[in-house]
Amino acid sequence: MAKVKVKNKKALRLAKEKLRGVVSLSKTKHGIIAKKWPRKKSKKALYEIQKEIIKSKLSKNQGVKDAVLEELVETKKHTQPDVTATNHKLIVGNCMSMAEIPDGSVHLMITSPPYFNAPFDYKGLFKSYEQYLGVLKSFAEETYRVLQDGRIAVLNIDDMLIDGEKYPIAADAVKIFQQAGFRYRDKIVWKKPDGYLRISRRSGVILQNPYPMYFYPDNLLESIVIFQKGRFDYRSISKDVREKSKVDTKEIQKNRWYMTLWEMNNVMPGSSLEKDIAAFPEELPYRAIKLFSYKNETVLDPFAGSGTTMKKARELGRNSIGFEIKKSLVSTIKTKLGFGDAQKTFFANQNDKLEIIYREADKYGYIS
Repeated sequence: MAKVKVKNKKALRLAKEKLRGVVSLSKTKHGIIAKKWPRKKSKKALYEIQKEIIKSKLSKNQGVKDAVLEELVETKKHTQPDVTATNHKLIVGNCMSMAEIPDGSVHLMITSPPYFNAPFDYKGLFKSYEQYLGVLKSFAEETYRVLQDGRIAVLNIDDMLIDGEKYPIAADAVKIFQQAGFRYRDKIVWKKPDGYLRISRRSGVILQNPYPMYFYPDNLLESIVIFQKGRFDYRSISKDVREKSKVDTKEIQKNRWYMTLWEMNNVMPGSSLEKDIAAFPEELPYRAIKLFSYKNETVLDPFAGSGTTMKKARELGRNSIGFEIKKSLVSTIKTKLGFGDAQKTFFANQNDKLEIIYREADKYGYIS
């Protein structure tokens, strides 16, 4: 649109104030019709239109009309939301094989593997610690294969105490991922609330026997280990995608994401969708997806559990792929993602799709 010289500056200022949030104008016999972007509306009402007739005095001033319209064209670019549909795939089977995923097609991996034979998470699933490490090795190698060059793998994992013996799972996992080809990029410590634990039988030993060698502390921390496949080419992302994926710096500062200590509430016991599942808090994948992926990219969770990572991926406009070995969790995942049979989802885009693939009950199939 050609630039116009506006003499009536007061009329222009009043028009801009009146048209705050307007996305388009059209001329009618009544004057100019302004279609306004809805204020204080839910995401479901993104395209609801309100009409307002601009005073005829404004329509007589062609210069003001053209200048306002030009202003609105720029406003529309920044206010209209990105509503691209996302696709989600749940593969019910063992993630030691990710044959359904092509090489280099995933942009971010976030997961929390099962705790080794913990009584609250897949109790007795593994015959030995060596078998558990073998699962980590296979899934690390598959993750390396499916990730694009330069991309990130986020692993929430920690040591485990079983029958009085402490297993160095975090240290072993770092070695396994390095052997698979990853670079060890960073480690973040997740601190749970101070009130999460009370004095247990383990930590209480020192109170019953206040002497040296009786100290056994309870753990309020977990590791979030960050790996990278090679180096990232920052020039590979277009300016438009970069802007759509921009991270809120105020949120980073307020919640201190810039530190290697993240204080996050854990999933509380009794949560209806997390029963018998050692799920991580939604805040963890929320931060990782924001920090390490762009809009419309694909996020992978090889141990999907109740579907927390997939849910946050959908909320943040990313595609997702999840693997879950327990068939009984499919209904929970569908509900959490907003694809339940009778569910009225709160997600903005109703064109999002979920595909579920059930593997045959073979070597890498599912369990009930």
